[in-house]
Amino acid sequence: LGSRGSARDSLHPSCSHLDNIPRTMGMANLKSDELSGAFMIYKKVYSEPVCEHEAMLAFLMAYHPRLGAQSNVRKIPKPLAVKIYSFIRRSPPFLVTSKLDAYFREQDPNTWDELISQIMIAADRQENTLTLETKSLGSIPSCIGKCTELKKLVLRGNGLVTLPSQIGKLSKLSHLQSYCCAVLFYPFELLNCKSLYVHGDSLYIDLSSLLGRRDRKFPSIPSAFESGARISKQASGVTGARQDIKGLDATHCSWCQTAWPSSEFTTWLQGRFPGGDRRDVLPLLARFCSQTCLEAACRKHTPSEDALHKAKMKACADFLAKDMSKHGFPSQSKETVCYDMLQIIQSNS
Repeated sequence: LGSRGSARDSLHPSCSHLDNIPRTMGMANLKSDELSGAFMIYKKVYSEPVCEHEAMLAFLMAYHPRLGAQSNVRKIPKPLAVKIYSFIRRSPPFLVTSKLDAYFREQDPNTWDELISQIMIAADRQENTLTLETKSLGSIPSCIGKCTELKKLVLRGNGLVTLPSQIGKLSKLSHLQSYCCAVLFYPFELLNCKSLYVHGDSLYIDLSSLLGRRDRKFPSIPSAFESGARISKQASGVTGARQDIKGLDATHCSWCQTAWPSSEFTTWLQGRFPGGDRRDVLPLLARFCSQTCLEAACRKHTPSEDALHKAKMKACADFLAKDMSKHGFPSQSKETVCYDMLQIIQSNS
């Protein structure tokens, strides 16, 4: 079960503090008394008090085929075990944010730190216009989500691959300029910026560089197992140093915005903005918490053949690069950065 230190002494599994567990886990349909029952059975089997995380792991050991059976624990209904297990497999939402930020910072630490300084100043001053020189960076810091008063965001740099999902927190954003940045795709959360629409004065972006156009195929989404096996120390964005997660905005489900996303439901979509020209269909990377959220998003954001033809874009489901690791892209190419991002997301979801 791992080490038991101060966490064991400070946090005990008792019914009194479990009322909010289902909500924080994103399992609204899981009753707190059911979860309490699981912990109470754990306490009968193991007399030593431990933290909640350790208790859940011990409880789930009974359902792992290689870890043997604990007769008392196995009395928990299997559907409940599956629900808890599906949660335990997922890393906290801030972990992916932290690792992606660390990965992009390694590309150009000085520029990254300068951008953070600019963003935080703009957030403190509640500015409504911000221009960022991204240079060779593949994305911008996730703290951009703190600039909630921002109405105009101008990005300049030739290295941008995408934007952080926290861009969706900018509800007042009415002008996004990433023209000449040759961005490959955008986060699904960009659709939350309801003031953006297809017009040169609002959504001013490159079209030729987008995935799905010309010869730019969508990278296939690796499984969590594949990502964990392949991810390198460089791609992980972590060199062994402890990550500073204070103040990070967690990335939740792209659709419901409450539950934790899972690697099972990471997918490419082609979302639509209000408008009528080729910019109304964009390649988007989405991360969902469940099949229900994934299907709801697909129903709304699966463009017709006519819409794709008008956008000069191919359907993401039919235009996949099966294994980008074998394509021999240069180490700093945008395709390689995109592939590394997927490895980070999937190995930590």
